[in-house]
Amino acid sequence: MKHDAPQQMTVVPLCWICLGDESETVECLRRDCSCRGTDAGYVHQSCLVKYAEKKSEEMASRDPYNQDHYLFREPWEVCPNCHQDYQNDLAVDVSAKFVSFVQRKHPNDQPKLVDALNLKLWLLVSMINSSEQTLRITEANAIALQVLALIHQMKAETPNLPTRCMQCEALTHNDLGLIALNEESEESAREAVLHFEKYLTLSKSIDFNVGIANAEYNIAYAKSKYDETSDIFKQEEEQLKKAQDLYELRVAKHGEGDTLALHEGINLAMSLWRTNRASEAERMLSRLATVSKQIHGSQHKLTKKIEAELHDLKHETNS
Repeated sequence: MKHDAPQQMTVVPLCWICLGDESETVECLRRDCSCRGTDAGYVHQSCLVKYAEKKSEEMASRDPYNQDHYLFREPWEVCPNCHQDYQNDLAVDVSAKFVSFVQRKHPNDQPKLVDALNLKLWLLVSMINSSEQTLRITEANAIALQVLALIHQMKAETPNLPTRCMQCEALTHNDLGLIALNEESEESAREAVLHFEKYLTLSKSIDFNVGIANAEYNIAYAKSKYDETSDIFKQEEEQLKKAQDLYELRVAKHGEGDTLALHEGINLAMSLWRTNRASEAERMLSRLATVSKQIHGSQHKLTKKIEAELHDLKHETNS
């Protein structure tokens, strides 16, 4: 007697917060983190915003002076299921809701607003090479000026600012430097150096070691764009050392699977390649691809970026 093969059940993704699917609302489900599987990590943005608001308010009630500000902003930045940062447009969209939330619920808390704006600024800068580059750069510049104006006002009112606000000021100058560097002209490269030097000065004033290493690397890289009389090989060697230091600092602080550590690993691999260490660069990218795939999955944009860089490097080496 012939038996029919068992029918395979189709798994319908559900929002992990409200447990509804896309058929029950006009809002689509989104999954821009490192959750994997057929039904894990999907969420409605509106549900995620409500969840983040609730968690931040709970944190604010336990910590009225915002001593542990990272916990206040964490629900807007990190998926509670995979414990990795949100990515792509979802990250930017949620960060915008975070800014609105702080303005609405904590209108007189300038440090909270600086934190929220700084998160959105970084996300915009990290995506300036996307199809909406011009819009993102315009918005990022406006936010950067707003952050610096807020910090200037806070300095006038409170001489001893919290270290996190000084760190936000430093990172804002780094973001402005990255925006200028993206224009790829000699004038913009010189402008970038000015911002990176300010980033370095501020980082040194608060012993922000990651910022110091990053600023020194960015200064060397930006100067190489217009300083024709400099020893290019020497500059590349200096950039390699700074890239190595920065990568090691990120890994020591957050682990090698952290998204920022993986980004710095890519920079290190590119520095290895530029200093004629192609085999080391290839091994580095292969390792990064394995780590990213294990932690974030094969479809994560960072995994794809690393694999694309590895493919291009192999092509250049063999051509």
